[in-house]
Amino acid sequence: MQTLADYRALAVLLFGAESGATKFLDKKIEDQGAGEMVVADESQMLYLLNHLNSGEQVEHLRLDRK
Repeated sequence: MQTLADYRALAVLLFGAESGATKFLDKKIEDQGAGEMVVADESQMLYLLNHLNSGEQVEHLRLDRK
């Protein structure tokens, strides 16, 4: 499993520090902490990051803590 910080680093690498995907993860890290484990399949997370980078809003998404 990857952490929010891992996915943030990937988002910066792929999309840039000012991308929608990175900003989304920054907010999640602010709320839950950088070490929070992401309980989602990696392919789903990559799809999500790409979707967020396209500029579409994903207000309803919640990354639950375990």
